[in-house]
Amino acid sequence: MKTALAAGVLLTAESELMEPAFMRSVIYLLEHHDGGSMGVILNRPLEMALDTVWEACPDRLNGHMFCASGGPVEQQKGILLHRYAGLADAYKVDDSLYIGGDHVALLKAVASWESHESPPLRLFLGHAGWAPGQLQNEVERGTWIVAPGHANLVLNNQPDDDFWETRIRVGEGFPGPSFN
Repeated sequence: MKTALAAGVLLTAESELMEPAFMRSVIYLLEHHDGGSMGVILNRPLEMALDTVWEACPDRLNGHMFCASGGPVEQQKGILLHRYAGLADAYKVDDSLYIGGDHVALLKAVASWESHESPPLRLFLGHAGWAPGQLQNEVERGTWIVAPGHANLVLNNQPDDDFWETRIRVGEGFPGPSFN
């Protein structure tokens, strides 16, 4: 069964895709509609602490490496993805991931996070974007494998070196990690 393009799916670059910005990339799709598509690259972590790029970073997240290069578009802008449902002004991507929201509410939500738990958020600098119909055409040409996404994959701030290879195998029908 084929996965339809929609917010919340993963796009895994086929091995033939040689464009440097997307070669061996795994992208989480944030939006897909008549006006175009937008996503963030998951497997390009940045070796920089969150507080070095986020001026209003909550103190308890200082020093944590929760940053990634999200793509070649608007690299000077950040997209903050998190699990905090019900945050005022947050944009819902899917049932378990949200973008941004009220800073005060985010501070309160982060206050309950324990550092031994999985990361509650991830900041992506830049994003990937497609014009109307462009992504659909690329998928039809076989440039991308489309598969269901999951918050644990998106918020994993240090994906394994073989993350892309694993996603390729999953896309080809081999079993991948299971999530509850």
